[in-house]
Amino acid sequence: MKPTDPPAKIEMTTGRPKTLMERAKYKVETFDAKKFCLKYFCEGQVLDKSATLQLEAIDDNAPAWKKILVKHRRPIGMAIPITIFWTVWLIIMATYNYWYVFQDKYWMSLTMIFGSMFAGATSEGGAAVAFPVMTLVGDVKPAVARDFSFMIQSCGMTAASFTILWMRVQLEWNALIICSIGGLVGIITGLEEIAPKFDPPEKKITFVCVWFAFAVSLYYINRLHGRKTYPTIMEMRWWKGLLLLTAGVCGGIFSSIAGSGIDICSFAVLTLYFRVSEKTATPTSVILMAVNTVIGYLYRDFGMNPGVSMEAREYLYACMPIVVVGAPLGSLVGSHFHRLTLAWIVYIIDVVQLIGAYVLVDFTMHPCLPWAGVIIICIGGGVFTALASYGQNHQMDYEYRLAIAKGEIEPEKVDTKDPGPPGEQVKSFFKKYFMEGQQLTASAEKQNEDIAPDANFIQKLLVTHRRPVGIFIPMILMWIIWFSIMGTYNYWYVFKEKFWMSITMVFGSMFAGATSEGGAAIAFPVMTLVGGVKPAVARDFSFMIQSCGMTAASFTIMWMRVQIEWNSIIFCTIGGVIGMINGLEYIAPKLDPPEKKIAFVCTWFAFACSLYWLNRFHDRKTHPEIRFMATWAEKLTSWRSLALLTAGCVGGIFSAMTGSGIDICSFAVLTLLFRVSEKVATPTSVVLMAINTVIGYLYRDFGMSEISFEAREYLYACMPIVVVGAPLGSMVGSHLHRLTLAWIVYFIDTLQLAGAYALVDFSNHECLPYIGGCVIFFGWIFFTALAQSGEWLLAEEQAIIKQTEEEVVDILFDDAEMIAGRRSFDGRELTFDQTQGDSKTIISPDEVSVRMTGSAYATLDNENHTTAIKEPEIAL
Repeated sequence: MKPTDPPAKIEMTTGRPKTLMERAKYKVETFDAKKFCLKYFCEGQVLDKSATLQLEAIDDNAPAWKKILVKHRRPIGMAIPITIFWTVWLIIMATYNYWYVFQDKYWMSLTMIFGSMFAGATSEGGAAVAFPVMTLVGDVKPAVARDFSFMIQSCGMTAASFTILWMRVQLEWNALIICSIGGLVGIITGLEEIAPKFDPPEKKITFVCVWFAFAVSLYYINRLHGRKTYPTIMEMRWWKGLLLLTAGVCGGIFSSIAGSGIDICSFAVLTLYFRVSEKTATPTSVILMAVNTVIGYLYRDFGMNPGVSMEAREYLYACMPIVVVGAPLGSLVGSHFHRLTLAWIVYIIDVVQLIGAYVLVDFTMHPCLPWAGVIIICIGGGVFTALASYGQNHQMDYEYRLAIAKGEIEPEKVDTKDPGPPGEQVKSFFKKYFMEGQQLTASAEKQNEDIAPDANFIQKLLVTHRRPVGIFIPMILMWIIWFSIMGTYNYWYVFKEKFWMSITMVFGSMFAGATSEGGAAIAFPVMTLVGGVKPAVARDFSFMIQSCGMTAASFTIMWMRVQIEWNSIIFCTIGGVIGMINGLEYIAPKLDPPEKKIAFVCTWFAFACSLYWLNRFHDRKTHPEIRFMATWAEKLTSWRSLALLTAGCVGGIFSAMTGSGIDICSFAVLTLLFRVSEKVATPTSVVLMAINTVIGYLYRDFGMSEISFEAREYLYACMPIVVVGAPLGSMVGSHLHRLTLAWIVYFIDTLQLAGAYALVDFSNHECLPYIGGCVIFFGWIFFTALAQSGEWLLAEEQAIIKQTEEEVVDILFDDAEMIAGRRSFDGRELTFDQTQGDSKTIISPDEVSVRMTGSAYATLDNENHTTAIKEPEIAL
């Protein structure tokens, strides 16, 4: 069910209810093959206005030649270039007796039957088929394949361009002119400076990975089949011309490497940013590629030494008579396809190319190249997705201005309220983002409200001054233990050599208490990257120092009675124990120190990127808890519990490697999937990390007996600091705005990543930087998918709440024989009193309360039979 669909009718059941999704009734339609083919393969051509008017104006009395040129423009548009090119080809073949080329190169002739039609029908030139087939399957040198691509496209794409122009198919002339200028600069620069620096495997992988990234981005925006597109670029401006020029330069550089590129670059900008229909962008890119390849061929043959090789010419002679038929035919057929059909052809070809490249390329001399390819996909996907995102914003702005111009809507009134002097603005900013206030439990809020002015000293101390009390109690207890150890064993010398770590943990402990990332997020990278400490020692130190600092912070959080998510703590802890023990025993010993460092920083940087992407909308809806997990029946049978267990297990494994992980894993699931506010998820992750690190330390010290004395020395140097800093950080963090907490996470994770790549020694791990990029890429995909799942979950929950207002009356009054007690549906619990026969009246009380666990609270008025729905900030 889509979020916009009306909610399905809820029926009372005595058994466990089905979900809203399961009850949705879909209209089943029989598949009509004829209708499908007519829509996607025979949609018809989109012609320019003059051609359309000419077709409408032609009558039966028109001269025969005029009828032929207008009504039969398609076969004529194909026949003219075929005749010209075949004449030239036959003269060359007969003069120089090149017929022998078919003996060795017939396989390329067969390939270009499909390749030429694909080139004419889609936005990717014949090189998109020829280059990977020749280099991956035929083992032809990339330089030869590129030169062949230039020459064969100079024939086939030129023939297809003539056919397109003759048929007067709709084109985007601004893109055609400006991208051609940029392409001229790009292709000459690329041929002279860039292409010679690439090895053959690098060229192959670069080619397939860039276009696969584009295919993914195009698929992403085409998920919504009804998205609005335009026949040309709307409102041409100078900056749009600059964007097209840049696309032309980039495309020209790619063409210099692989023989194709400007077509797909222009197609990407037109479809993703300017939202031009694929039915216009495709023929535009075909003509653009024809112009660019002619320039590329002429420069290669007459402007460079050596020029085009004889081998490339032989492939040309073997394929030329085929492509000058296939490319125009492809352009004719493609002009009738639905735009989504054209898009799907691009998806399929690009996926096949990528798989073929990774299967057939020999990586023995380039062991890091597969990972570099993933990095290219990652960066390319980011660029194309950003292009699509900005294009959507640009489209919305254009549609808004167009609607105002047509008088369909009134322009929004601009708030002209004076924001006040700069000092007041700064004060307001800090008050909003740094002094928002704590989010306490309902009982704590009530206790604060009920405290009397004449209350005794103890009551005021425990309620009004709970914050300093919550900090001092764990601090005093921990200090007593620390002084006892230091005085007994005379460990004061540790400050001489390890004072730098004491200074580090001043900030690290406050960061740990205030955010979702434990002290290990600071300690581990600083010790391993800057201090040169072994990861095992840094990990064990992280366990011990967090067992002190995070435990103290947890006490402060619970003493202040800050809102936390107990379901997450319970289930993530269970999963964390499993993950921690397995990680310590089986996974952590198998990873080298640099691998642990890179895995740590890259995973959490990917999470930070996903959280930032989600938080672009500052007013997105969040909850104080996980919904529909109030009763133990729901806790033990809900898929939500399994999600928390899994997050705990994965986080435990990361904690086993670096001393931190379960905190950020639980934070990720809470914020991305369950949309719990950062103000609740942060203290929850602090308490969870405290429990997990205590377990990790106990298992390392007593179960494995492997904690080194060096790690203990670092503990003694930092313990008195963290038991103050962590509780203080938790107190300060509980007052910060959720976006402030999120920005702290972004900043720290980015700093960690930059530091790791700058300081880690990759001499014995040459591929590790690329593997780290892959970790970021796949991590970002995972976290983004988690966020998207959260969006769907939120939509379903909102649908359930929305329908309740309309249906709660029917649920309570339709069943005249309903007896007092409880019934549940959709994870919600109804509490009602006895009804009385057919009168269907409520005996007592006067109001019937309907409690929807974790969702909303509804009251049914006995007299008016109306409902009032509200969503309290703290769910009842």
